[in-house]
Amino acid sequence: MKINLNTTNNNQIEKINKFFKSYFGIRIVKTAIAATLAMIIARFFDLRLPLMAGFSALITMKSSIFDSYKASYNRLLSTIVGAVIASTFQYFGFTSYLAMFLGIIAIINICNFFNWKDSTTLATMIFISVLLYNPDRSAVNYMTYWQYGLNRLLDTSVGLGIGFLVNYVIFPPNRSEFILKTYEKALLECEEALKAVLSGNKVNLEDIVSDIDKLNTELESIREDSKFGHKYDIKTYQLSKMNYHFYSVFGIIAQFSKDGRIPILSESN
Repeated sequence: MKINLNTTNNNQIEKINKFFKSYFGIRIVKTAIAATLAMIIARFFDLRLPLMAGFSALITMKSSIFDSYKASYNRLLSTIVGAVIASTFQYFGFTSYLAMFLGIIAIINICNFFNWKDSTTLATMIFISVLLYNPDRSAVNYMTYWQYGLNRLLDTSVGLGIGFLVNYVIFPPNRSEFILKTYEKALLECEEALKAVLSGNKVNLEDIVSDIDKLNTELESIREDSKFGHKYDIKTYQLSKMNYHFYSVFGIIAQFSKDGRIPILSESN
């Protein structure tokens, strides 16, 4: 009985690669680097709350450069709102649980109004931190609540900035492979759907619609990433053209599936 050593070795290598991709993927490692680096820098500059810098870096890691930038920018704006509201409440001596209740509601509504997605958690954390701050005037490192709020903004800004830079510099996201696989999958689904329609069968178009939506989202991400100097192997005009063809095919399939006026294919016709 002969054992194919090449096949065995390839299987082992594939298992090892799968293991490392599952537990040590690029995005996982980059997230860990960003949080750790943010904490180190925060401690180096003797920031009061380095934990906030590390947490801010964690939530900045996204699948595209533009999304990472947008997340950082939106979260920075939302934390400014949280710090300003809390400092204003402190100024008027309104620091009760009712103040916390009303402040959180206000922050959530402001974030929703400006469409600052996923920014409410960090903003409310800053708000509560500043609202509950009780300065000790006898302390050597005494700070007013305004100074404390500015320091929390500084902690957060360091984390957001480090998170964005790590995502931009270290193995920046490349969506080319994902796009090509999605196009391949959508093409097969269109082919199967067209065969089903021409054979008189019902077609579920939800999967095709989902794929087209993903492709449009990725196309927009590539366009936005190019503003930051990030280059992809795929040209955006080529993707736009392919998307147009997919929409055309999808429209034909949807129309055929709806009115049922297509003759059923058989060996005779």
